Parts: sequence; C-alpha cells; structure tokens
Amino acid sequence: NIGIQQEFGYTFGMTIRKQFTKILAVESGLRFAQRNYTVNIDSTFADYSSSVPYRIIAYEIPLKGMVRLRGSDNSYFSVSLGAQLDLYPSDVFANNFDWQVQVNRKSWVQGSFVANLGWEIHPINKGTFYGGFSYNQPFADPYAANVGPSNSNFATSNVKLNGAYFALDFRYYFEAKKEDSRK
Repeated sequence: NIGIQQEFGYTFGMTIRKQFTKILAVESGLRFAQRNYTVNIDSTFADYSSSVPYRIIAYEIPLKGMVRLRGSDNSYFSVSLGAQLDLYPSDVFANNFDWQVQVNRKSWVQGSFVANLGWEIHPINKGTFYGGFSYNQPFADPYAANVGPSNSNFATSNVKLNGAYFALDFRYYFEAKKEDSRK
C-alpha cells in the first residue's frame, strides 16, 4: 500500500496593497512556498513499512480583490478572492535505502484560485497587523509522483498531487508614507 501525506509547510514573502476606497482594495506580491510531503509504503503481506519525506518549492504571484468591513475604530474584517501564478522551479527526487520517489511537475507555471478571510488591527501610526486563513486550489494537478524501488526505473505507483492547501496567515503591513502637502 503506497500513500502520500501532505505535512506542514510554510510560505513567506511580500504583499502590496492598493486601497481604492475604505472598503475595496487590490493585493499582489511575491511569495516563497515550501510544501512538505511523506510517501508511506506499507506491506499488506508482511510486517514492513517505510517512508520517504520530500519537499516541493514554489514561488507564488497572487492578484486578489479585497473587501474590508469595519469591525471597530481600529479593526476590519477582510475577505479577498483572486487568482495566482504558481512557479515551480524544478522536479523533485528523494529516496531511502529501499524506495525512491520522483516527483515530476506538469508545467513550470500554473494558475491557482486563492481566497483569504481575516481580521486586521490598525494601531495609530504603527502599520497593520493581520491574522487570518487562506485557501489555495490549483486549477490543475501541478505534480505527479512516481514511487518505486530504489535504483530502479520501474515505478510501483503513480500518484497525482493536487497541491491544494489551507494556511494560517500572519502579516504585517507597513504604514503608507504620507504625501508631502508642500508640493
């Protein structure tokens, strides 16, 4: 029995927000994402199990429309939806003594649907603190994993990787510079 389990990963980067009104905004940026997986191999006939951990690196360029609803004098609830370009720089290979996994990307660039739900706190002249949740769903499976015995060209199993994930977000937005009124 061969299965792939998605483990905890992380994403970090930079986001730029353009506020059009107190309610509507657009966000974009550049993020680095590391997704961690483990291939688990269990024998149905003998008392044998093995695992092969590996990680996938991606760069993400989101473009999202945002709606903000005022919660109090210094806080907002925010919802954003949009699309994202996912850039996958390489294929992945990992092995142990008994097994190997070759993870092949379908394309080096793909698209995703992204959604965020969060809460912002705006201390006076201190920037913005954000906490919330994100969901990322690729439009197509970005990778396929071929699992087989080590030092062999034979794949015992071929598994498509969906690439979808939920995330817990913590962000800080710097305070926007005020324009010089003397001009």
